[in-house]
Amino acid sequence: MKVSVTELAHFIHRRGDIHFRYDRNVEPAEGIRAQKALQGSRPEGYLREVVLSLELEGEPNIIVRGRADGVDESQIIPVIEEIKSTRTDLDALHAHASSVHWAQGMLYAYLYAVGRGCQQVCVRLIYLHLDTQEVRAHERTLEVESLRRFFCDTVRQYREWISKEARRRCVRDAGLAQLEFPEAAFRVGQRRLAEAVYRAIHVGGTLLAEAATGIGKTLGTLYPAVKALGRDQARRIFFLTAKATGAGAASQALATLRDAGAPLRSV
Repeated sequence: MKVSVTELAHFIHRRGDIHFRYDRNVEPAEGIRAQKALQGSRPEGYLREVVLSLELEGEPNIIVRGRADGVDESQIIPVIEEIKSTRTDLDALHAHASSVHWAQGMLYAYLYAVGRGCQQVCVRLIYLHLDTQEVRAHERTLEVESLRRFFCDTVRQYREWISKEARRRCVRDAGLAQLEFPEAAFRVGQRRLAEAVYRAIHVGGTLLAEAATGIGKTLGTLYPAVKALGRDQARRIFFLTAKATGAGAASQALATLRDAGAPLRSV
């Protein structure tokens, strides 16, 4: 498996209030420009966008890789910089999101230390306010053994989730393989709809269908989609509707599928 440092940090180390919004009105291009300007002010020996990776054997084998914003090799102890552009209050951003930001910096620091044989690495977390141009920096100097423990514990948690998710999917796929259409028979037009849905998912196409009220469109759509899910032809199913009655119909169809033996999770 391949996983990015950013994905790994967000998946394992995200904490805090889910209602906190710290990325208001920040366009990617703005952040890139601000980051390049900050990087351009660094001394000789500063490296931008440093690609780092490490392959770890185990169950499963995992390649962790990413691109550190900057590495300052002009210092006695090399500095890994993680730069965040924002329009929110810098103190609030650090208070609510620093767990993920520190995790990113520390994961990059370990990858760098392993590749360069360093005993210590400084992680510098930098917040840049796009409107005021205020720059706030936080630093931690860490021993490689401390970074190693953090890195290995992060990967261990990720592996445990992967293994648990793999077992769940095996159970799900086995159950869906045995799943029969949950009604006594297809209604008029319902089988044709179900076959068209499954075919569209299988070949990766788009289906536009018009059907009369009462043929069982919701179940006729969800049943083939669920069967495709069990055959690894889809990872997730999104059911979108403009009406509360449509949402209720989808929930009822899922309940019917579960009663028929489909081991499904839904939100």
